[in-house]
This record gives sequence, structure tokens and C-alpha cells, in this order.
Amino acid sequence: PAAPGKRDLSEPSDSWNPHAGDGRRTRRKLGPRAAPFVQKLFRMVSSPESDMAICWSEAGDTFWVRRPDLMEAEVLPQHFKHNRLSFFAKQLRAYGFKQRMAPSCLEMVREWHHASGNFYRGGAAQLPHIQRGG
Repeated sequence: PAAPGKRDLSEPSDSWNPHAGDGRRTRRKLGPRAAPFVQKLFRMVSSPESDMAICWSEAGDTFWVRRPDLMEAEVLPQHFKHNRLSFFAKQLRAYGFKQRMAPSCLEMVREWHHASGNFYRGGAAQLPHIQRGG
């Protein structure tokens, strides 16, 4: 439950639309919201400022963790309360992301994709479909 005077943003709710053409107030249903982790992940991968550490693949259907050291030192602390890549990877798995290793065991680059294909460049509207698994 939200604090008094505050609305709980984690659940869909009714919202008043004061701009309903004829001047009358009407109700409209807000759609489902993406989980905060998924929203932050999408912003992080889409941000040009973090491209040295994490970025979309050329096709835009997967993303790459290019520099784990940079992720922990600079990128993760900007978006999350932690800076541990191992915790970040655990969260990714909890939301249905799968990891593909780099072609060579000498490379640290790791590719991630969403199992159901709902996480892709330009696909912000699909983010609410990514739910945390049990």
C-alpha cells in the first residue's frame, strides 16, 4: 500500500482524464507497467553513454555486456543500489533473460537475450510483458 496521499505506481489504476474533448471528466484505464528493473535495464542498454560497457547488438534483439569492469565501476551504480555484476546477472535470469557466451573462452563479452523475445531495441511497449519468474 502506498503512503497517504501517494498512489501505488506498481499496479494499473484508474486515472481521471480532464481533457476528454467535451469538458466532462472521464475515466481511462492505464495499461500495465513494466517492472522497475526492466525499465532501468532498457534505459541502460539504450543509453549511448553506456555503450562502452553495455549495448544493443547490431540486430537490436540482444544486448552485450562488453566491459564487466566498467559495468561495476560506472554503469550499475548510476541505475541500481548495487554495483555487483553477479547480482545484476541473477536479476536478469529471474526476469527470463538467457546468456550466450562469447565465441572464445578468452573473451569476457557476454550476450543476453530474453527467452520470449520481448526485450529489443525500440520495444519499450513490450516491457510490461517481461515478468519476474517464481
